[in-house]
Amino acid sequence: MYKYKLRPGYKSSELLIEFCIKSADDEFFQILYGSLNSLKIKQKQVTDLWMNDEVVTEYDSDSGCFEISVDIWDGVFIMSPNNQAVINKIDKILIGHKDFTKLDVCFDEYK
Repeated sequence: MYKYKLRPGYKSSELLIEFCIKSADDEFFQILYGSLNSLKIKQKQVTDLWMNDEVVTEYDSDSGCFEISVDIWDGVFIMSPNNQAVINKIDKILIGHKDFTKLDVCFDEYK
């Protein structure tokens, strides 16, 4: 099971999804992308932020645009500052998927 949190960004009211995983490997991404099939996602652009040791991939979907960020420490985040509805839709998809477990979050910890 892959664990994740639906939480606000630090000092923000915008929600994001943070995965709590040991390794952002091919198996994880196959399961993640497979779970998002119902959104009909299409990759738009990949940006290598070498100064942050991070790769950000932008996607379009039936529910709007979002991005997946992966850093060298296997931190994986799904964000969409201009479309919080797609974050909520992805959360609902993950809740219903057998390979994901949602963790409880105290929103006050991110203020």
